[in-house]
Amino acid sequence: MHPGHRHLPPERVVTWLAMAGFMGTGKSRIGWELSRRLQLTFIDTDRVIERVSCMRIPDLFELYGEGVFRDYETEVVRRSVRLDEVVISTGGGTVVRQENRALLKARGPIVVLTASAETVYRRTRRNRRPLLEHADPLKRIAELMEARAAA
Repeated sequence: MHPGHRHLPPERVVTWLAMAGFMGTGKSRIGWELSRRLQLTFIDTDRVIERVSCMRIPDLFELYGEGVFRDYETEVVRRSVRLDEVVISTGGGTVVRQENRALLKARGPIVVLTASAETVYRRTRRNRRPLLEHADPLKRIAELMEARAAA
């Protein structure tokens, strides 16, 4: 290489990508890995919400309800679609809100991950998930998945 030539990053297939899917499908894990391979910044919308609200998501749900959480989520999505060179991992219910779906679809490719209700339960059972605080979490997962598939 001649002096004065700088090393250019490899050509990227995409420079903006969103990960969507039900909780526990691997959005954060796979999104982070993709961001490393594509040399893009990784943004997890749930972690952003926790930082800006200064609260853990289960506490935000408990104190202010799902509606306030979803409003935070929509604001984070609005800001995320203005960014470049990022992989965005959305929360499991982000795409339930039509405005969020429209914003993400208009911006760029969305990778949707899926898993069975049993797999989701196995991956989420050790974490506090407000939407799964239910007598039968596996049944609740199946109900939520069915309702979201219809949306």
